[in-house]
Amino acid sequence: MKKNVYCLCAILAISSFFPFTAFSRPVSGTGIIRISAPVNNEIKDISYAAAAGYFKIDCIEWLKEETGITVDTLNAVWKYHLSTFVGNCLNKAKQDSSLSGHDWKVTLLLSSEDAQKTLKEYNSGCQAQSTQIWTTFKSAIENNTGDVFKLGVQAIFFSMGRLEKTLDVPGSEEPGSFLVDDARKTMQEFVNKITISSPSFVISGKAGADLNEPLVLKIKNDTLPMAGLKIAASTPSGKKLFSGTTDSNGVLTISNLKIPFVSKGTFMYLEPDFGALVNGVCTFSAADIGLKFPEQTFLFNMVSPSFSIDYKVTAANAIEIPKNFSGNEFIKKYLRDSCFLSPAQGDNADMFFTIVTQVSSYSSDSTEKTVYKVDNSVTIKDASGKVIAEKTALVLEKAYETNSNYSLGLFFWEAAGKSYHMIRQMLDDM
Repeated sequence: MKKNVYCLCAILAISSFFPFTAFSRPVSGTGIIRISAPVNNEIKDISYAAAAGYFKIDCIEWLKEETGITVDTLNAVWKYHLSTFVGNCLNKAKQDSSLSGHDWKVTLLLSSEDAQKTLKEYNSGCQAQSTQIWTTFKSAIENNTGDVFKLGVQAIFFSMGRLEKTLDVPGSEEPGSFLVDDARKTMQEFVNKITISSPSFVISGKAGADLNEPLVLKIKNDTLPMAGLKIAASTPSGKKLFSGTTDSNGVLTISNLKIPFVSKGTFMYLEPDFGALVNGVCTFSAADIGLKFPEQTFLFNMVSPSFSIDYKVTAANAIEIPKNFSGNEFIKKYLRDSCFLSPAQGDNADMFFTIVTQVSSYSSDSTEKTVYKVDNSVTIKDASGKVIAEKTALVLEKAYETNSNYSLGLFFWEAAGKSYHMIRQMLDDM
């Protein structure tokens, strides 16, 4: 099948068409693709993605100029609101495309008036939601009714979404009385009374296996059970291990958890699944909404599974493969040091890895480039010989100028890293 040949020659973003004045400027982004074949949907998609990427950057700059607000994108909630607003602007932008010689150009443009209107609509929506929820939240606190925890989180979440002056507490005559601060203070007082108890906070067993004993959690606010609270557990790296909802007695029982491939002594952190309280639109922590939730941890105290490995590397054509890539010592070291497995002594093992790696290359006269590829096929079996994980994937493909003096050392180094990541991902998904 004939492939369309094209290359990305330039991606240009116009930060502004005019110097900043009392009048807002438009938001724009431009992508240019140099092609050597007819324009098709793939080329259109790539050029649009390039233009959209720079449109988003310019939209953030426009917002800073328009409101003076710089959003902390390390905060998951602020990042979500910023991304949603920018996405709204992108959806309303006008698209223009043209072909000049071998350059296919896509430009996205949103007028200053439309950008201001989109900002006003977004802020009004956040204000309406946060004000309504805050009113219900305060009523639930005063009358001890309703889902106080959910309402409090939602009030903070949506009030943080206003991309302009912080929203005042409705009806308050006190200067500087902001809804988000009031909601945080009230929620923190509520959260401080939450306790999590369990018969044991130590998890024993073997990595990759099911729990020896179910985890039983009991969650209360003061003396009252917290029913319907969704709890999530994660490793220090942020990998989510499970989530579940407490019953009418505030009890959550977890029995189907597989012990992750982590080092002995690793902690598992428990926290409410805050994202579920806002319909899963984004994942965030207590810190992202300015709350301090009582820290609760479990300790993994388990035995590392033993492993055996059969590793083969083949070359589809005349490619010299480095010894440290064709041998299995580095993969064995990775499985031991980063996946926390133990090399088997003798023929008996808990896990058997069969890894077949193929290295190949091909040249294209039209682009004057040579492309190198690494494909992996990985099969993991348990002690009984049953396949417990299997995957085949292209892990790396890179092109080099055919007539240039390039070295493949870095290519194989990168391919090794991606191959290790593939194996780690398979273990995490088990």
